[in-house]
Amino acid sequence: MPLAGKISDLYGRKKVFLISAAVFTVSSLCCGLVDNIYLLVFFRALQALGGGAFMPSATGIVSDQFGRQRDRALGMFTSIFPIGGIVGPIIGGLFVTYGSWRGIFLVNVPIGVALILLGLRFIPARRPVGAGKLDLRGVARLALLILSGMFGISSLGTTTSPFDPVFLGAEAFAVLMGWLFIRHTKHDKAPFIPIRLLRGPGFGVMNLINLLFGSAALGFGTLVPLYAEQRYGISQLASGTLLTARAIGMICVAGLAVLTLRRTGCRLPIVVGFLIVTGGLIMMFLPPLGVSPYLWLAVAAGVTGIGWDCPYQPPTTRACSWLLTRWRQSPAYAECSGSRDRLSRFPW
Repeated sequence: MPLAGKISDLYGRKKVFLISAAVFTVSSLCCGLVDNIYLLVFFRALQALGGGAFMPSATGIVSDQFGRQRDRALGMFTSIFPIGGIVGPIIGGLFVTYGSWRGIFLVNVPIGVALILLGLRFIPARRPVGAGKLDLRGVARLALLILSGMFGISSLGTTTSPFDPVFLGAEAFAVLMGWLFIRHTKHDKAPFIPIRLLRGPGFGVMNLINLLFGSAALGFGTLVPLYAEQRYGISQLASGTLLTARAIGMICVAGLAVLTLRRTGCRLPIVVGFLIVTGGLIMMFLPPLGVSPYLWLAVAAGVTGIGWDCPYQPPTTRACSWLLTRWRQSPAYAECSGSRDRLSRFPW
């Protein structure tokens, strides 16, 4: 995501957006046609590259178009995404239940083609806003840090010991890459991600908080259907609709969160959101109280959706707007870091 933001600064947001849409569409087609698990993993990785480049370039396009009203525009823009959380799980459940798994990839092809055609027609072309060159060494070190760290954590699924040599080796390499990345960022004249975005009593602490929050709310949220299937025996189609309940909760509070941004600041929505998400996760852990398991999980998913959008919408919008206006940086930094804002330094 930060790489896409930097490239969009250098070469134009519309161009990067359309290329990412093309990569996502072509890789989705390939995923739906392959009959080899290794090729499927490879094309899924390409699909992730295309999909990951959407948000920074799209956020930059919205920010460029709305000027001083970019905070509200970005808030309304991001509030549209939960609609995909309603439609996607239902369509995916229908494909898996009554058709083939290939359909969950092939359905992206006509959508991607339509997106490219609409983008060519309606997205205005602007001159690149950045200059310079890409920090390829920083990109490589950050990529190796993330890949090795994720590989090590994933290896725990095949072993019961945290002292497994594969896990320890991968995590040690991740620590080394993290140290090299920070060292490089401190001394490079034009680093991939400025060091001031990685430290400080406000921005740095919020990065850590959002890492923990994302691990709990987002990491577990993707496993809700599997949790429903294994614990309560709920069907694939029904368990997929639980994500729809979460998306409905997000949509219900999205507009309100945007409107309260300028009135309350970011502290109050963050604290309230964390408390609501905690309550929703506790509900999912507890057995149903006098209702069916599906209804209980649906209500809990809706509660977590409400809580998730409270700490996400206003701070992310403010972070993107602030980085653009104060540091003239790409909105990708706000998306990549997950930071919500400099709570201790911004004049609320």
